[in-house]
Amino acid sequence: QIKEFHILLKAGANPSQMTIKGSVLNYLKATRPPHWKLMRLLVKVQFSQELVELSKQVQYTKLVTHAFSLKGNCVIQGQKIPFEGGQSQIAAATMAKSVASFATRLQMDKSSVAQFVQSLEYAQDQASHSSTQTVKRIAKGEPTCILTGYQGHAATVFIWKGLFILCDRSGSRESLSIHRFDPSKLNENSIELLINKDKYTEAEYNTLINETLPKALAFTQTENEKTLQQLASLPPQIVGNCSWASTEGVVKVFMLLEKLGKKSVVAPNVPSEQKALQEAVNANFAKWQVYQQMQLLEKCIKHTVDPKLLIQSFNALWAIRTTFSQSFDVELQQRLKELETSYKKNKSPADQRRFRVCKALALALPNRKPLQHLQAVLGTLAFIFSSKKIKNETA
Repeated sequence: QIKEFHILLKAGANPSQMTIKGSVLNYLKATRPPHWKLMRLLVKVQFSQELVELSKQVQYTKLVTHAFSLKGNCVIQGQKIPFEGGQSQIAAATMAKSVASFATRLQMDKSSVAQFVQSLEYAQDQASHSSTQTVKRIAKGEPTCILTGYQGHAATVFIWKGLFILCDRSGSRESLSIHRFDPSKLNENSIELLINKDKYTEAEYNTLINETLPKALAFTQTENEKTLQQLASLPPQIVGNCSWASTEGVVKVFMLLEKLGKKSVVAPNVPSEQKALQEAVNANFAKWQVYQQMQLLEKCIKHTVDPKLLIQSFNALWAIRTTFSQSFDVELQQRLKELETSYKKNKSPADQRRFRVCKALALALPNRKPLQHLQAVLGTLAFIFSSKKIKNETA
């Protein structure tokens, strides 16, 4: 695809006439072949600024809709963009940045965080690394993410501390599976089997995960690994954001293993200690999710003009703040206020009224009794009428 594009450019083709489906910029960001940065530079030089901006708008739209698990589509520069469907490499690159910046707010081991962030960056450039490099990395004890799956579906493998962890949130299996394996049996062939995802049907992938790899790597699972699975449990994905959901799940597993210590993978045996550990991991993971969602929403506000998408995203944040208040500390609440101000800037009075009404409903309805529901709705309707200068009697 890159070669063909280069030939077209040399022949005088106009790259600004390309549609988003043929956008080489997005293709490069997703697949990251060897020397992709040099190729990206070539492409950017030839692209019109309008198409570069379109690429950014599509990317940030996809990231926001994946992070908030949204369904639907929107129109950007006349093109219909579906919310679902994405690339694991872009998810890994995005999370590497957000984990690195968020970890400074928590008491996490800096060297472990740096290694994990590097493992996400390694995964985003997976196509540029050889299987031998990956095997050597694992042999050194470095945390390693491998993007896998089958045609039309993405999953993520995380190898660290002698554990082989699969995060696959399709709903057809446990979202998280944790096994011990024999490192001496891990070789280049094992890695090749995992990264050749586009060659597999769902049935072939299931055979690989359920039979081939467990036998080749001598999987074992004790009560300890089952406990770890439970402590980092994840729900199945609810929309077509598998590339995002599976990589996100690996972040939660890392948070759990990091809390156990640099070398330990032993879960506590006492139920009260297990509960305390799970609550701590869940709280940190939820805060990181909100932190990342607001980071992405901020970029989307700058590059995307679809009001429906932005309102949906704010609604999700308001709902989290109301029903899971523990996910919002003082800093995150302040960040949300700044985002709201940024959104309303330069908006028409009608858009600002719509925004205030949506916020009033989002904050008023959760956890209320039926009568209070009714009062909240009537109060909001009165507000709408008065905003439109309809007579008070009508309101």
